[in-house]
Formats: sequence, C-alpha cells, structure tokens
Amino acid sequence: MHARKWLLNSQKVLQKIPKEDRAAEVDLDKGNLPSVKTLGILRLAEEDLFTYRVSPPEKEYPLTKRNVLPKIATLFDPMGFLALYVIRAKVLLQEMWTSGLEWDDLLDQRQACKAKKWYKELSELSDVQVSRCLQLNREVETMSLTPLRMHL
Repeated sequence: MHARKWLLNSQKVLQKIPKEDRAAEVDLDKGNLPSVKTLGILRLAEEDLFTYRVSPPEKEYPLTKRNVLPKIATLFDPMGFLALYVIRAKVLLQEMWTSGLEWDDLLDQRQACKAKKWYKELSELSDVQVSRCLQLNREVETMSLTPLRMHL
C-alpha cells in the first residue's frame, strides 16, 4: 500500500514528499499549511493543534427530538477531547426518549432550557485546542489543553 495525502507540520519535511503524495490542500508556495478535518477533528497543521469548529443552530430552530439528534451527531470525538460536553447532550437525548417524546413533539421547558444552553456552548468549542505532541527519546514535558467551561 502506498501512503498518500501527507500533511505535516514541517514544510521542510513536506518538501521532500512528492507533490502527488501530499494532501490536495498543501501549497508550499503560499507559505502556510492548511487546516484539515479528519475524523471530525480539525487539525491546524501550522500550529500543530487539534480543535473543533461547530456552529449553533438558528435562533428559530424548533427544539424537537428530530432536530436535536443531528446536531449531537455532528460532534464526532474519537479521542474523547469533548467527552464532558458530549455526554451532557447524550443524557438530554436519553431524557427525551424516556419521557416518551415523539420525533416532532416540542421539548418540555426543562429539556428546552438544557438544549438551548448546550447549543449556546457549541460556539465555544473552538476554544478547545489540544496540542499534538510527539517526542522521541525525551520525556514529554507538557501537553496543553485549553479548558472549556463545562456544566454538568
């Protein structure tokens, strides 16, 4: 198998990789490296960080089980960086199921309040930045995680 679509945080190393094997977004003539989304996580190659970009729904978004579920599903977090945030949405979804709500029924006041609060915090996910860290033959000294205000 021939590995392709390379994107590194080092332009010097990237120059050694044939152009056809680099990620399509890479243009070394521009002088900066692109940001690419992989498995739901945005990787800022230049800064060597993982982060997220999610926007809250429109204000007039009907709060129904049918509309809440796809917004929760937009957050794919295989590394668990957002686990404390995502679990709140899954608990809310579970409450919707156990309360017997149909797909297009409006949420009750308590559930709607929780959903609105969760939606409002979606825009803050861009504040979560996790440094990718790989150091060979050295002790890892720091791994920074910019905290996100979370309410359980």
